[in-house]
Amino acid sequence: MKIEAVINAEIGLLTAVKSSDVLVLEKMLHDDLLFNLPDGQTITKEFDLNSYRSGKMKIDSLEASIKLLISLMMLLWLLLPFH
Repeated sequence: MKIEAVINAEIGLLTAVKSSDVLVLEKMLHDDLLFNLPDGQTITKEFDLNSYRSGKMKIDSLEASIKLLISLMMLLWLLLPFH
């Protein structure tokens, strides 16, 4: 996988989250997605998507820092056998 593809996918994910685009999120998020909230509650993909559908989840501001993208590129360069 090329670095550009990973970065474009990350940008696509951020865009879908900001716009609450459930159709894109359904395609991008893994079916077995699990993540933990600070209170210890575990969230599934379906719970997350339902939060967007219902309007309970609304992201006003979200952006990736260039520092994070550079770190991701460096990590991929080290891990993937394309260099």
